[in-house]
Amino acid sequence: MSRETFVGQQRFLWLWLCMAGLVAMIAIYLAIEPVGGRNGGTRLGLAYGVIAAAGILFLMWYGVRKRYRYAHGSFTLKRWLGPHVWIGIALALVVPLHCGFTIRWNLHATPYVIMLLTILSGIWGAYAYVRLPSEMRARREGTTVKSCVDQIDGLAAEIARAARDRSAAVKACATALTVVFAPSFAQVVFGRPFRAFTKPELSAQLASLASDEQALGLEIIGLAVRRVELANTMIAEASAAARMRLWLYLHVPLSFGCVVAVAAHVFWVVYYGGATR
Repeated sequence: MSRETFVGQQRFLWLWLCMAGLVAMIAIYLAIEPVGGRNGGTRLGLAYGVIAAAGILFLMWYGVRKRYRYAHGSFTLKRWLGPHVWIGIALALVVPLHCGFTIRWNLHATPYVIMLLTILSGIWGAYAYVRLPSEMRARREGTTVKSCVDQIDGLAAEIARAARDRSAAVKACATALTVVFAPSFAQVVFGRPFRAFTKPELSAQLASLASDEQALGLEIIGLAVRRVELANTMIAEASAAARMRLWLYLHVPLSFGCVVAVAAHVFWVVYYGGATR
């Protein structure tokens, strides 16, 4: 049985509620033709503007709720995240309904543009939190991060033991194949793997050994290849974890920027008596 995610909780209850709300708002929008045309200054436009502003404040409350407590009462943080996602996506249509689908590229379009960027970053965040953790677990094949790190160190120790008290050629082979893994910030963020050993490189290392050391050389090569594979697994996982964190550094500032832009829009409309040109 598949595990329920926050976007699909209670059989996508919040998706259906948001769709029902949008259908009702569109039906009312099409049924009413105000004098002077549909725009944000009509009663219906103002009502939809209030709904959009309330939706934005509700979405911002999730951040407060997240820092306040994970579970308080019967509505856990995970349950808050479901409506947070679907209401956020629904706002992409509520705002055009508010302004009569007439968006002039001025101060009053700024909140909508920032909101769309916030929604897009939020969609990526929702995808990341649904898909990436399961991909990370699958990539590790059931092992923990600490276990993978211990295996990498253990394989290096095995290579060193295999080459101990052996010929200089074996020791040189072991040294060449024991790569030092020191990933850079860019490597972690972009998930660039460590370079794998090529077949010519491995063949050259094997050819440098005496015939009676070939079997030992193959054993060392197998350990070294496995070590690189584990290191690249860790790089891929670290990259996924970094991407899951980095999107917040985009989503959160955009959210606050959206609130500021909406406040500026409301102030301008109220102070200048509805002038939007």
